[in-house]
Amino acid sequence: MKKRLIHIAIDGSWYDVLKLLFKHDIDTLNYIDTFIGKGLIRWSNFVDSAAADDNNIFFSDDDYDEDEDDAEEEEDFFFGSVYRKSDEEKFLLLFLQRINSKFINFDNVMYHACHFGHSSPVLWLLKNKSSYQFDMRYIMNKVCFHGDLKLIRYLSKKYSADRFDYKSAMIKACRGHRTSTLPVCKWLWKNIDHSVFDMKIALNNASRFNNCRVIEWILADVGTFLDPETALHNACEHGSEYTVNVLLAKSTIKMFDIQSLISCACRNADDGCSITKLLLKRADKSTLDLNAVFSLACKCVNIDIVQLLIEIFAPSISETSHGNNIYSKNHVDINMLIDCILDMGSHESKKENETKSKLLMLILHKWIQEIEVQLLQMCVK
Repeated sequence: MKKRLIHIAIDGSWYDVLKLLFKHDIDTLNYIDTFIGKGLIRWSNFVDSAAADDNNIFFSDDDYDEDEDDAEEEEDFFFGSVYRKSDEEKFLLLFLQRINSKFINFDNVMYHACHFGHSSPVLWLLKNKSSYQFDMRYIMNKVCFHGDLKLIRYLSKKYSADRFDYKSAMIKACRGHRTSTLPVCKWLWKNIDHSVFDMKIALNNASRFNNCRVIEWILADVGTFLDPETALHNACEHGSEYTVNVLLAKSTIKMFDIQSLISCACRNADDGCSITKLLLKRADKSTLDLNAVFSLACKCVNIDIVQLLIEIFAPSISETSHGNNIYSKNHVDINMLIDCILDMGSHESKKENETKSKLLMLILHKWIQEIEVQLLQMCVK
C-alpha cells in the first residue's frame, strides 16, 4: 500500500504527502533508496540526452555566437511527469536529503539543478557533498545566468576566485533574459577586477538575447571599448525591435551599414520585418542596393519582409530594357525579382506556392499601376 501511495504521490506532485512519509517510517522501506535513485538517474539522463547535441554546455569564452542551450528551457521533467519549477525544486531537495549516495551520481544531479536554476538543491549539494569535485566554473556561470545574486555572493565568499571564470560569468548574466540579471551584472562589475571582463562580447550577448536593461546599463555605465555595430548586427539577426531601437537610440546612425543590418534582419524569422521597417525609417534609402535586399529576403524566405519591400519600393520596380545593361542599385529589375520569388523555398509546398502567387500578383499589380501612371504623365505632356 505504501509503495503504491509513493508512486501516486510522485505522479500527482503531492509534496506534503511525501514529506510526511519521509518524516516517519518511510526510511525503513528497503526499496525506497533504489526507487528514488533510479528515478533521479532517469531524470539526470533526460537532461543529458536533451543536451547531447550541445557542443558548448561549458561556455566558450571567445564565441559570443554560442548555441542557445540557455535560451529556451520550456519544461522540467521529473520521473516522466511535467512539474512547475518550484515543485521540482522542492522534490529534488526532499529526495536529496533521503537518498542513499551509492545509487546516484551527484555530478549529474548538480548539472540538472544548475541547468534549471534550482538554487536550493545546488546549495545543499555544495554543503553536504563537499567531497565531490563539482565544476565550480559551470555552477557560477549557470547561477549568473539565472540571476541568483544571493547564491553568487555565497560562492564568491566560500571558494577562491581561481575556481571561477568571471569573464564567462558576466557573459552568462548578459544572456539571462528571463529573469532580471542586471543586479548580477552590476555586482560582478563592482566586485571583480574589470580587466577580466570582455564587455564587447557581453554587449553582443545581451543584444542577441534581448536583455535590454543590461544593454542600457553597459552603454551608460561601462561605455568604453565597446563594439555597438556588432551588437546591433546581433540584435537585428536574433533580437527584437525594442532591442534594436535601444541600440540605435544610443548610437549615431551614420556609424552603421544599414544595408548590412537589413541583411541580418532578413535572417530573423520572428522580428525581422518590424526591425527592417524600423531601419528603413532611419536610413537614407538612396544608399540601398535594392536588388541585393530583395534577393536576400527571398533567399531567407522571409515573406513579410519581401511584401514590405514591395509596398515601399514599388516605384523602383521596373523592367530593364534589352539595350540597357547598366546596373542600378536604386531600381529593381522585375524579371530578377520574379525569379527570386519563384525560387523561394520548396516548389512542392502548397502553402508556399500560394504565398508566391500572392507576392507575384502584388508585384504585377504595383508594376502595372506604375506603368499606367507613367503613360498618363506622358499623355499630359
